[in-house]
Amino acid sequence: MSRLVMSLYTSFIFVLMLLIPASAVAKSTYSVGIEAYETVQYQPVRGDKYQPLIEELLEAFALEEGIKINYQALPAEQYQDWFEQHSIDFRFPDNPKWTNWSHTLFYSQAVISFCDVTRVLPENNWMRKPDISRLGTLPNHPLSNDWIRQVKKGYSTVHEYQTAAQLVHALISGDVDAILAEHSQVDDGVAQLALGSDVLAPSQFIPDIKDDLRISSELYPAMLEKFDQYIKTHQAFITQIARRHGIDNGRACTQTGAHNQSELAE
Repeated sequence: MSRLVMSLYTSFIFVLMLLIPASAVAKSTYSVGIEAYETVQYQPVRGDKYQPLIEELLEAFALEEGIKINYQALPAEQYQDWFEQHSIDFRFPDNPKWTNWSHTLFYSQAVISFCDVTRVLPENNWMRKPDISRLGTLPNHPLSNDWIRQVKKGYSTVHEYQTAAQLVHALISGDVDAILAEHSQVDDGVAQLALGSDVLAPSQFIPDIKDDLRISSELYPAMLEKFDQYIKTHQAFITQIARRHGIDNGRACTQTGAHNQSELAE
């Protein structure tokens, strides 16, 4: 090979390297931002029950891929700015419906499912969403589009409570008309207050909704695709971890159809 040809070949390879997107550059260690109330970093991450589940799952995946995972506990109130303010490669939990991020984000398939429920007092099970002027939630619980529209129009106000017990107590005390939370969080609040299982009721017109938690990334869609394949082929393993942490993986969520109602559509 002549010196000229070698020089042209080298230049061509260099140009190709410049064109390779950042997402294709392999790394040996990846950083995952995890929602936590504390602002310090933990290893391993501690917090609500979904965190040890994702940690076990990611560690098993990392072992198979030959990579390392670092966890960065980040404040929930800065959630929408995590990618902008912190050097993280992935974010958990996430869902395409939650974010206001203006850049392109890539999402994994569902890692874990949960049941989003609205609960009222039994005597108020006639309530539709437009009848609920005061809605109780836990911090950073995502609102569906119809709830957001009601709040923007001034029909409903959202009241946040720090714990599941405080949330349930607010409904029992009449401070809110309804509460919105993950199914097991409501059950935990009822149990912590030593209340009977019939103290709360679903609305006849607001169905429980099965939703999911995912991992997102700005730069590593290829790694998310590998993780998706891992999820697909390790369902039994995920079920085992979920049961160990008391997560029903959305099984308790009954997809009941709403009765005749006039509600804001998604």
